[in-house]
Amino acid sequence: PPEHPGCPQGSRDPRSHFIYPYNFVPHGGPRRTGSSPAISQDRKFKPLHRYDGLTGRIEYTLTSLSPIFIPDPEGVTIYKIGDRDEDIHKVKDFFNVDGRLCISPTSTKGMIRSVVEAATNSSFGVSSEYKHPTLRRLPRPSKCLVVQQEGRNDGSGWKFVEASTAKINMNMCQDIDNGTKIKFQAVKRGKAYIVQWIKCNGQERGERVTSLHLSGDGWLYNPIEAIDRQRWFHVVYFEVTSGKASTDYRYGKQFSVPPKVVQDYFIAYPEYPLRESSIVFWIDHMNKSSIGRVQIHRVAENENIKSLLESVGQYHYPQSADCLCPATRLFGWTPEEKEETEEEGEQGIAGRVSFSVAWSEKTLKDTHPVPLKVLGSPKPQYYPFYLRPDPSQNKDPSTNVAYYTKAPHSLWAATPGTIRGRKFYLHHPKAMTEEALEYIKRKEEELSPDKIETEEEERWKNIYTHQNTTCAVLAKGAVFKGTIDFESLDDYELGMLLWALTISDDPLNESQEYAHKLGMGKGIGLGSVRFHIEEVIFTQPEKDWTGDLESLNERPATPEEVKNFVRKFKTWMLTGKSEDNEVEASKYDDLQFVKDLKALLQLDFVGLNIPVQYYPPYWEKDGRIGELHADEAFDYFMDQRRKRSQESEEPLRTPNAIRKGWKQGII
Repeated sequence: PPEHPGCPQGSRDPRSHFIYPYNFVPHGGPRRTGSSPAISQDRKFKPLHRYDGLTGRIEYTLTSLSPIFIPDPEGVTIYKIGDRDEDIHKVKDFFNVDGRLCISPTSTKGMIRSVVEAATNSSFGVSSEYKHPTLRRLPRPSKCLVVQQEGRNDGSGWKFVEASTAKINMNMCQDIDNGTKIKFQAVKRGKAYIVQWIKCNGQERGERVTSLHLSGDGWLYNPIEAIDRQRWFHVVYFEVTSGKASTDYRYGKQFSVPPKVVQDYFIAYPEYPLRESSIVFWIDHMNKSSIGRVQIHRVAENENIKSLLESVGQYHYPQSADCLCPATRLFGWTPEEKEETEEEGEQGIAGRVSFSVAWSEKTLKDTHPVPLKVLGSPKPQYYPFYLRPDPSQNKDPSTNVAYYTKAPHSLWAATPGTIRGRKFYLHHPKAMTEEALEYIKRKEEELSPDKIETEEEERWKNIYTHQNTTCAVLAKGAVFKGTIDFESLDDYELGMLLWALTISDDPLNESQEYAHKLGMGKGIGLGSVRFHIEEVIFTQPEKDWTGDLESLNERPATPEEVKNFVRKFKTWMLTGKSEDNEVEASKYDDLQFVKDLKALLQLDFVGLNIPVQYYPPYWEKDGRIGELHADEAFDYFMDQRRKRSQESEEPLRTPNAIRKGWKQGII
């Protein structure tokens, strides 16, 4: 490909370059008790005398630097916009109490906890054993199977029979539902049968042929090829005799599907239960067998989040109060649920920080109803973005172009990559400008005049769809006030909390360089917020119990005390000692995971004119360039899934690579 000025060698047209809205802070390596730096702060929870240590509250102001939206779970209105069940459009209110806008304690606590976890190299708070189905293009299926007899939930007792397929042009039948029974006539061209005529619901389509090679009954199905934008659907049938087709199971050859493969189907397709006459494709590849739906073949991978965490060290959720990470000691710990047959486990440990509701003086009348850009759901099963490559295959860590495993199509039958780290959303420079509300808004796209009847209908079809949501957004500059109560903290733990809030060595003068992301719509630019600590106040509750309630034992922390707590936190991260050591504290910011965390929280990490989005701003094909819209973001992932090898899949750029100027869309 041609080179372009200002772009790394080998880049395509710079108009198609973009930065993905999220990235990951890597873990700092396995934590082993007694080691350093910054990777071994696990220790046994020591029961504390209540109010032993630092107790008090932090009073803060939170200001939105971009539009912000905190959804109210009870303030949802649903509008019907079409004939299908999924044709609905949701309108959501901002979280409020009697009309006054506020932020729930769980929202702010979750945001700060994620920063504390990353900043202290703590354990991951999620250790699910759910096996995500793969989101990657798989080898072509080798067999088409039909369920002859339903079995049990453990995968046993199911009977399958082999079926054959004929091709049919999608233009002849794309308005016919999958699984519809039809009569058809086909001719043989090469090794494939091509359907020329069908009869469905009493209507004939196509042209009858005189030199028939195959005719009879079959089921119509839209296979994976249609997703590849090819023009063929499939007719599934059993061959009775030469030239005759039927949907009678008696003519299908029995095919043995192991119970484990059936169980994996249940994991991959919880929303599509197998039934008699269900049609599936069979794949046997790299010592891994699977069955999947005709439209999109998913595979339940052998690995799950928990096993991937365990593969990189003690990064699963703490199993015992004898070995808690810094984040769980500060925010609390709940033991994993035991099976009914197991003995009763340990009791959980309460957190020592408590967030209040953060209140605004704004009301619902101050919000703006904005139809947002399309938001996609997280896809942790898309490995090129969520896993780091196999180090043995990674020849250029700076660009992150590498295999994710030694297997060509999936993670099975090879040592998998490792989880990249903790997910953080980047700030969007354009979302912090005066045009922010337009930036986050779904853009109107023109429809041809023959498809609309009224201006209002065009507006609804273009902007208000089942893919996006209209939200009561609060413009940038909104202010919320709240408090954080803390109890029995060590000096370094208070410093840990203060640094996570402000990303500053002087928390009473928060950094202007960094900010957090909060609420819904972070991927399209919403939710950039900054904490300002008004005051840190220490209390002595035990004395207050017996003293005069009108003169509580409170005192504000001095600016030097507050800075001292942060230095102790940083020193503790390097040495395990809560000391005010400026030399050791200065080394904390040089740790790779800290540098990456600060990069992702940095307001100007991405330049103003670089698109931050889920898809390229332009498509490029055969030397032609065209604008790509939000609804086509799906196509970007589908294009990656079509890749025949992992070498040609585009991985997520690392924070280090982005710092060096690399972007998505540069191969």
